[in-house]
Amino acid sequence: MNYILLLTLYGLEKINGERTVYSIYHLYKGKRSSQTIQDAKLFQLEPLFGLLPDLTREGMERSVQQLIEKGMVSSVGEGAYTVNNTGRNQLSSFSIPKSLNGWAYSSITAVFWERLSLTIQCLSYLIHHETRFIPISRDQNTMQWVKSFLKNQPGLREVVAKDLHDELFSVLSNLDELQSTIFVYKLTSLRRIGYTNTQIAELLETDSLKVSISFQATVHYLLDRLEQYPDQYPLLSRLAMVSNKPTTLTQSTSRTMELLQQGRTIEEIAAMRQLKKNTIEDHIVEIALTNPSFDISTFINPKDISIISECIKNSGTNQLKLIRKQLPIEASYFEIRLVLAKLGGAHGNSSRIT
Repeated sequence: MNYILLLTLYGLEKINGERTVYSIYHLYKGKRSSQTIQDAKLFQLEPLFGLLPDLTREGMERSVQQLIEKGMVSSVGEGAYTVNNTGRNQLSSFSIPKSLNGWAYSSITAVFWERLSLTIQCLSYLIHHETRFIPISRDQNTMQWVKSFLKNQPGLREVVAKDLHDELFSVLSNLDELQSTIFVYKLTSLRRIGYTNTQIAELLETDSLKVSISFQATVHYLLDRLEQYPDQYPLLSRLAMVSNKPTTLTQSTSRTMELLQQGRTIEEIAAMRQLKKNTIEDHIVEIALTNPSFDISTFINPKDISIISECIKNSGTNQLKLIRKQLPIEASYFEIRLVLAKLGGAHGNSSRIT
């Protein structure tokens, strides 16, 4: 089975018929809306956020249709599907790379990779005294950045090249052979041009999308290590300094957060921003999902939090209507969503909810 079908099946298994297939589509595309952010958190799909920017609705629909024809999913409503035993058997041998973190890094992966690959190409040519070559990246910002970066490095080019090699080797040696191999194949040097995903897939006799996901997982692992241990990798850390890393919250939600911190109520914020009350509630749920220290007791009685939390855990679902039906108390959908958010998705592992 090709990789896009497996990723689609994986996403459908995660949402379990509680959202339409288009929620997966928006999530894989990397749409930063309140609803997509909430879905990524609630259904634990953050690793795959933004990893398929070229995915089309038609492509997603074709994948679902193929899964239906293979007898792996069943329709449970318009655009909603659950994975059956046949599909689950297919997924039993499937897993995504552990280091994937699209939520944190999908928007900066390309910039970091362009800088790194062009720097390596430049050093490869310069240490062999070759000054004329076609750069692997023709992006003007990237070329200017790398030119400045190399100009400001003290010492001989050979020393810089060796230090960068050693830093990369130190990181890549912690990964499995497939990820390291794919990463190295994509590098351009004096002696060869980096391979495309399709070329690597042919060499390794695998799926080109699997190559792409594996490569992105490697870059995410690199970025994560550089965030944690910048002093161990000074050259790579400089290359990873990207100013456009997204904030956790959407811009509109950030503004709502500022007003909440000023002590404004939901109704006041809605009036001031000329937005619907439901929109402000969406923002608050997004804040609760992304900020573990956010106190939801301002919006819901602590006793009710405990009751709703217990009901969610016992119900085994994220579907608001089903949870509300089983509750022994009156609660709004907003209150249920808040508690779901604090439970951390898939009923989380939160030991304390406030």
